[in-house]
Amino acid sequence: MAVMPVTVTARPVSTGAYRHLFDGYVLRRVQVVHSRVEQALQQAGRVPEETLTAALPSLEYAFKLPAIWPHTRDLLLLVAQPMALAGSRDEWIPYLERGIDLSRQLGDVEGEINLLMPLARLRFQQSRSRQMVSAYRQVIRLAQREGDHYNLARAPTNLGYHY
Repeated sequence: MAVMPVTVTARPVSTGAYRHLFDGYVLRRVQVVHSRVEQALQQAGRVPEETLTAALPSLEYAFKLPAIWPHTRDLLLLVAQPMALAGSRDEWIPYLERGIDLSRQLGDVEGEINLLMPLARLRFQQSRSRQMVSAYRQVIRLAQREGDHYNLARAPTNLGYHY
């Protein structure tokens, strides 16, 4: 019995296909981390440090993908308080600031407001009064413009509490 040689020709895969695959992986990773953080908060009321640490590289990649911004924003908002409570203020602030910048670029005013609030609290905890006041004033200005009565009441109340 004779064996016939088989010729296989490789077809190049477009970089767009790889990009789509990678973007999907990043989205799934953000969703998995979000789910783990949410689950930890529901079960124990706190998030283990390794879970919070796992969120950071996921956010790094997610910031580069404006298409998944709503998921990225939700993860940022979910881990904001646990990060502050874990004492990770200095390493966490750049993530909030990047989220605020991305919110502005994408026209997500609600996201900007909701990310400015934890930034203002962290600035207070760092005794950076000017930066705290600036963040709360931005919230007030944006909340007035958007008709966001909740944050329009919340920001001046927090500001008054700190003084």
